[in-house]
Amino acid sequence: KVEDRCVAKVIDFGLSAIRKGDEADEWLNEVLGTLYYAAPEVLDKSKLYGVKCDCWSFGVMVYVHLTQEHPLFKNKGKRMSSKQLVECIKSEEVRWHLLDDQNNEEAADFVKKLLLRDVSKRASAQEVLREPWLQIEQTQRHADRKETMKMLKRLTTFRAMSEFDKVIFMMTCHLEPQKFRTEQTRMFLNMDKSPDGFITETELGDVLEAAGVEVDEARVKDAIDAVDTSADGKLSQNEWLSATMDKAFIESADAIKGLFAYFDADGSGFVSSDEIRRVVTEQEAAEVLKSADKSMDGVLDFEEFSQLIKNIVLRRYQHEDLEAAGDEPP
Repeated sequence: KVEDRCVAKVIDFGLSAIRKGDEADEWLNEVLGTLYYAAPEVLDKSKLYGVKCDCWSFGVMVYVHLTQEHPLFKNKGKRMSSKQLVECIKSEEVRWHLLDDQNNEEAADFVKKLLLRDVSKRASAQEVLREPWLQIEQTQRHADRKETMKMLKRLTTFRAMSEFDKVIFMMTCHLEPQKFRTEQTRMFLNMDKSPDGFITETELGDVLEAAGVEVDEARVKDAIDAVDTSADGKLSQNEWLSATMDKAFIESADAIKGLFAYFDADGSGFVSSDEIRRVVTEQEAAEVLKSADKSMDGVLDFEEFSQLIKNIVLRRYQHEDLEAAGDEPP
């Protein structure tokens, strides 16, 4: 179900390659990567290979997850040499019986479309994403109108923040433990009907309508544009969490310590203008330093940096605090 959905992030693109538009589908010939997951064509130096080698590797990962075994050989017992491993991947048949023993027909069918030696018959990444085993059961959940309105306001007001303030929230998003963002994560996953890891204008509009929030298409677009730092017309989970974050974590000691540790790149115990310039322009870095450097020594110590973050939090959530107290925001 959506509420139980785990978010997987693919990382480490150190061996990645970009195929230019005028290049053929198979354009690579280097033997790269971890042998355990390598596709047969990657090990065949007489042929070129392409992006579907990753689909084989993904199939191996899923097979191991389901069976605790490699699809071509037993994991246990005597350790195989690299030469033996290469020969095994090139010639051994996939041990389908272990997969069939899992009593999960959709999962088995999914892996069988990936672990095909014939690259032309192997499923592509686009085809894999449409497989039934990867689809999420979409349950109807009534969005809370008050909570939805609060999230919408946070989206639309994100645009007015300075670039430095936005960076602080985006960095805090990476530091924030899951327990502090349960509601925001639930809303994101509930909106992401695809699910492709992004929220589109249509998906945001549907949730607002379901919650009884009347907004036109222009306002929905404005809410997306206000947070869409990548300018691709949709919101990633990190963009969403940065803009809709509650203040409970960002004003905590753990968050401030984590942010200070990042900015204090040289470990001096101070944050300099040069270190702030790593994330914003020289002019804005100077303005940030001037506003927070109460001792006027040209750097920010931990106390000054802490107050800087607290002031950012105050600006961001001031209207919510006033509304909660029953007063009109300025």
